[in-house]
Amino acid sequence: MMQGRKAFFVCVEEKDRPGSIQVIRGDLSEKVFEIQAHSLRVERLRLSYDNQTLYSASDDGSLCVF
Repeated sequence: MMQGRKAFFVCVEEKDRPGSIQVIRGDLSEKVFEIQAHSLRVERLRLSYDNQTLYSASDDGSLCVF
């Protein structure tokens, strides 16, 4: 999908989808993927040291690992 390419991970905070995470292509040309990961606002996003794992923490008390 995005192997070997750059991407941005962003949190979406809209009333109807407060815990959504989007993946946007590095050149900002398109949204590649979106997931409703949490039921409340995403507080933190972090990548692992090797850029292989994305962690998200939310105000709902959950931690997601992608």
